[in-house]
Amino acid sequence: MAQDPDEPINWYFFKDPQHGYELRGAYKDQGAQFNHITLTKAFLEAIGRGQGKTHSFKFGGKPTVMKGDKVQYWGILIS
Repeated sequence: MAQDPDEPINWYFFKDPQHGYELRGAYKDQGAQFNHITLTKAFLEAIGRGQGKTHSFKFGGKPTVMKGDKVQYWGILIS
């Protein structure tokens, strides 16, 4: 999970097999779950959402690839 330093409201998930945290499949295949407390807290604070509740977000359909980088970043769509 990464925050855009130029636009802090924008957050992304990306694959990092060496240093990543697991996204788990949600109940009845209804998405993915993420529970890393430190990252979850930072994310919710950055987007102005309260803790202690369940929040749902969609992922962008196509990944963003930064110039000169091979990493694919999937945007978290915040409505």
